[in-house]
Amino acid sequence: TLKSAFLSPFTLVSFEKVEGHAVDTKGRRIYQMRIRAVLNYAGIRLRCRRKLCPELHHYVVQIDAASKKATVLGWLFFEQDSQGWHRFDAATPVPP
Repeated sequence: TLKSAFLSPFTLVSFEKVEGHAVDTKGRRIYQMRIRAVLNYAGIRLRCRRKLCPELHHYVVQIDAASKKATVLGWLFFEQDSQGWHRFDAATPVPP
């Protein structure tokens, strides 16, 4: 997800699960995981692929320009099926 969000080269410094819980909704088993990732980036500023960056869908990005460090706070979503857990975009409707 981070690679698809940012153009600037970056190094992942840390990745942390802040909280997580499973829910059953409309016959689907969903796991929501709140995360915090810290990255160091190269260049003058952190450049994004999407127009709305740094406010990505389900994410907030806090930038410390002096240290060239960005903290990404957000949610990852997973769905369980007969083959296991798979990541999905919660904003994309799943057909019935």
